[in-house]
Amino acid sequence: MEGSDGSAGVSDTTTSSSGTTALEEIAIADLLGAVQSMVGTVSEYSAMNEQMCARILDIYSKLLHHLGVAL
Repeated sequence: MEGSDGSAGVSDTTTSSSGTTALEEIAIADLLGAVQSMVGTVSEYSAMNEQMCARILDIYSKLLHHLGVAL
């Protein structure tokens, strides 16, 4: 079946009130989901890095204290 614009079948280029097509809106939603996932991963790594640095500093200060060196 041919549409009024000469294309066959259902068109993927239906434009919304914001001026984007349905495919663009899906792509934008997927991209935002991926960015949100990356931000969450970076936040988790940042928290782990902070904990590891605190632990290393704690071990280092205990070692210095054991050796009798003041910070």
